[in-house]
Amino acid sequence: MAGILNGALPLWAALLAHLALVEERIDRFGVSGLMLSFVGLAIVIGLVLLCVRDSSTQGALIILLAALSYAGSAVLVRRRLHGVDSTLLAGNQTVLAFICLTPLLLMDVMTDFAALSTKVLLSALALGVLARAALILAGIYLLNRPAQQEVAAGSDAGS
Repeated sequence: MAGILNGALPLWAALLAHLALVEERIDRFGVSGLMLSFVGLAIVIGLVLLCVRDSSTQGALIILLAALSYAGSAVLVRRRLHGVDSTLLAGNQTVLAFICLTPLLLMDVMTDFAALSTKVLLSALALGVLARAALILAGIYLLNRPAQQEVAAGSDAGS
């Protein structure tokens, strides 16, 4: 469930970019696709989010908030640092998050790493590295796509 909720990052990024960046407006087909995606996300989540006092619901809401925060930071960076390579920024953000969070994980006395199987560790690594990389690249693609279309349209007009 956490992977699905965190996978909402490109949806939030597209929505926030549409609202905050003039050059990132999406057309009616994009809005329809975005709405359909959020409906699909709501269907996958189900009625679980109606029980706000439940700890699993609170965890799900925190994960959605984290995805929204990542998307918001991407839009803010795009707005404030326009022209800086977004892949470089996303990579630096991920590395800094790793550096900040790893000591907290290692200090957690509740985690008995020796009890974890190799399969569990490899699964966590794959989810943390491969899935996160895919999400970051999808978000970058969504944020850069309209800019690439404008460049292509401008080069066609100039020839």
